[in-house]
This record gives sequence, C-alpha cells and structure tokens, in this order.
Amino acid sequence: MIDVRPVIPSESEMLNELTGWRGIEESPRPDIEEILNGIAPVDAVAIYDVGQGAATALLSHGVPVLYFDLGGSAIGNWRSFPESLRQFCMTAKPPVVLSHWDWDHWSSALRDLRSLERPWILPIQDGSGDLGAVHSRFLAMLRAYGANIHWWHYGTSAIASPRTGVTLFQAQGPTKSRNESGLALSIVRPDCGVLLPGDASLQHVCSSSSSLDYLMVPHHGGRTSLGTVPSPKDKWRSHLVYSYGIGNSYLHPLPRTVRALRRSWKKNTHTALRDSSGLGHVGIDLAGRNQRRKLPPCGHCICQLGIRQWL
Repeated sequence: MIDVRPVIPSESEMLNELTGWRGIEESPRPDIEEILNGIAPVDAVAIYDVGQGAATALLSHGVPVLYFDLGGSAIGNWRSFPESLRQFCMTAKPPVVLSHWDWDHWSSALRDLRSLERPWILPIQDGSGDLGAVHSRFLAMLRAYGANIHWWHYGTSAIASPRTGVTLFQAQGPTKSRNESGLALSIVRPDCGVLLPGDASLQHVCSSSSSLDYLMVPHHGGRTSLGTVPSPKDKWRSHLVYSYGIGNSYLHPLPRTVRALRRSWKKNTHTALRDSSGLGHVGIDLAGRNQRRKLPPCGHCICQLGIRQWL
C-alpha cells in the first residue's frame, strides 16, 4: 500500500537543496570574456546531426573551438540519434555554452564524458522554477568531473569578442520560460551574419530590421513566436538550418513554422537529411567558397563530425 502525504518542511528543504538553485551565484564577467576571447579564429560553424536535439560548434581549421549546446535525442526520441555518431571532438579543448536547461541541448555530454572536463557557461534560470532532478544530476556530474563552471545571470549584458566577431547574449523573453530566456550566440562580420538562437523565439533575440546570412531555426522548427523574422541578406545564398530528428514525437518541424519562414527565406537545409554515412552534419563556411577546400575535412568519411552538407 502506498501512503501519500504532504511533504514536511524539513523534507522540502532537502529537496530544494538537491534540485533547486541554492548556492549558485553569478560568475564575474571578465571570466566569461576570457573564455570567448581565448578561442581560436573562427572560419566555419557546424550544426551537427544529433537527431531531435541541438549541438553546434564554432570551427577553426575544421576543429571545434567552442560548442554552443552539446545535446541530442533524449527520452522518447532517442532512436533519432545517429547510430554512427559515438563521440565529439575535444582536440582544441573547447569550452561549452549551454543555451538553456533542456535535456536535448546537453544530453550528448553524457555520450562523450570528456566534455564534462571542459569549461561550461551555464545560464541561471531560477525564474522558471527549480532546476529539477535530471538537470541537478547532470550538474553534479560536471562538478564531479572537475568542469570549470561559469554562471550567466539574467542581468548580464551581451559579451562580444571583437577578435572573432562572436557575441554571446541572453534572449529577452519571459524569465518563467527556459526557452525564451536562454542564451543565444551570433557571429557578425562585414560580409556574413549567423544567429544561433537556442530555442528562443526570434522576437526575443533579434529586431525586425535584422538581416542575416544564416539562421538556425529555434526550437527545431517547433512552436515559437514568429512575430519577428530577420530578413535574408541574399535570397540566393542565405539559408535557414533546421536541426531535428525524423519521426520525432513533437512532429518538428511544424508545417506552420516552415510556411511562415518560407515567406522570406527561400533556402533551407535540414540535419535530418543524412547521406550514406547515416549523418547529416551541416557546415557554414565563413571563409568564403574559395577557401572551403582548404578547410581540413577531418577525414570526412572517417571522422564522425565531418561536414556532410556545406553552405
């Protein structure tokens, strides 16, 4: 027989200690600036095929120098994760930025435990409720493996690295929503603009006057406010990129989202479109089409992170 009763105060305090935000404090801004300024020059962006999830990387000569999310299929959608992807690249000792506390944005850290030893920039999202048992367990693993953790608070203003053109900033949506108050990353150069919004609605990460060359569609093409959509700089070259898994339980990308974005963006690419290797990694070449051949392919057919679709 199961006895159900209210949680007594001492038990409630213990649960809050385990799954809440207690003891977590904002990190000094210079520490995060040092991480962003310390990465090698970025010449490409990789949007990896991780099934129903998100894992992207800033590349320097074909090698990841910073991961923005390191997730992938989780829970009921685990079957959409590519069977041939076994590990990620830690050659350059890349830091990891977590956009927000959703399992499908950090789950691949458990597929490659070496990532738990890297520096992590994590958003404090206490406005959305407790951290939760699953996320608390992950945080405990980061600490146990010795990760250098840096906490980003709601009030932190955007941090830009003039040397690389990389800017990390917080979405300006309601703090009660993890999706809408997470971190976003942009790369702005005179000849190219890239936006990785995490799962935040576009109205919370860009203005209506924004124009971009490459945009990763938020929330894997799922339900998101599309009141503000940046315009493509060049309708013949600019691309949307969708990251999702075929047959996912959410039916992403939703036809309504695809139709709305197609009104202004004519070209789109999907990580779910896999080649014979069983992978669909997408690469954004920031060095120019003439430079693409000079980017080391990292084995392509051997390396599990070799780009399959160049934009």
